[in-house]
Amino acid sequence: MKIIAIADTHGYHQLVDMPAGDVLLVAGDICSYGRLEDIEDFGTWLLDQPCRHKIIIAGNHDGPFQSNNDSALQALTRVEPNITYLQDSSVNIEGVTFYGSPWTPTFMNWYFMADRGSTIREKWVMIPENTDVLITHGPPAAILDNVRGIPQGCADLLERIQ
Repeated sequence: MKIIAIADTHGYHQLVDMPAGDVLLVAGDICSYGRLEDIEDFGTWLLDQPCRHKIIIAGNHDGPFQSNNDSALQALTRVEPNITYLQDSSVNIEGVTFYGSPWTPTFMNWYFMADRGSTIREKWVMIPENTDVLITHGPPAAILDNVRGIPQGCADLLERIQ
């Protein structure tokens, strides 16, 4: 199974030259400022992408998925109904279990924020043991987690995946 993974296109998805694959994973931030029109445009773009399966999670810029989930899902799937949106949920594709979660440790005033410690730990405890591919918007601690030289990863997520 060839998995293609992208994230943080922030409305610039049209500039991505997508290779062919079996599964496309989009790990959030498809919007810049969280407009439903941005989500619908992204869904239209997905139609032309050379992957049979498309799995999407939200990120901290994708507010409609948190504030108005039904409208966001309709905007995403209106033109491409074969998209799987995961929010603290799983899907099995060809015997591989994918689990997706949009949560990140709280910073600034964005979407899908959870305070470090027990609050975010409640999100990570939901990850099933039988998960083969974990999709999160934010990284675990110490794994490619530097933003402008400042570690941003989640120690509780690292503990859960270990």
